[in-house]
Amino acid sequence: MARRGSARIRGLIEGRQGVVFDVDGTLVDTRAAHLEAWSRVTRELGIRVSRRRLEALFGKRSDFWAEAFLPGGTEKERRALVKAKDATFLQMLPSLEPFPSAIQLLRLLSRRGKKIAFATGATKAELAIHMRKLRAGRIADATVYDAEVKRGKPYPDSYLLALKRLGLKAREVAVVGDSLYDAQAARAAGIACIAVRTGGFSREALVEAGATLVFRDVGSIFKALER
Repeated sequence: MARRGSARIRGLIEGRQGVVFDVDGTLVDTRAAHLEAWSRVTRELGIRVSRRRLEALFGKRSDFWAEAFLPGGTEKERRALVKAKDATFLQMLPSLEPFPSAIQLLRLLSRRGKKIAFATGATKAELAIHMRKLRAGRIADATVYDAEVKRGKPYPDSYLLALKRLGLKAREVAVVGDSLYDAQAARAAGIACIAVRTGGFSREALVEAGATLVFRDVGSIFKALER
């Protein structure tokens, strides 16, 4: 199975000119911190949210979370909730690290001549910290953060903007993401999606959402491409 997975991902990547990465939960281990930040701010407001509900939303942009938690709230109230969550998470972010082999994977793809983009629901400030931790300043050919698109994942907007900035077509790139919403957004954009399970979603759910291949983590992808 491992050998077949290695052959399939090599064929998929080698046949494309670029790779577009999600960041949170894919390259940087942020899932637990995001869930904790949302748990804190909703608890402070007296909003009862189960852990299962939080986990199901992971991978969506913050405005989707705010709409889910404040369905009858005003736009001002939802923006305030997002602002509080972002501030809480930003305090945690300096202590968070990339997944093992994330940096090596980016460097390997760059050495092989692949264009690399990051398309994330993170804020501009969060993405800047992620880029430093990933040592990706000289590797990135394009970036897209939350405020640069009208609609977040599962809509394809961030991936379509990444394609535009890379100067490539959908068939010329692959997406690497960790959530159902990455897979759904990639499918909507017509891009092949390689999923990792570090977002907490099952292999079956990721495939159903549109993933072409599923790996345990980016370290597994790196090992498969390095073989």
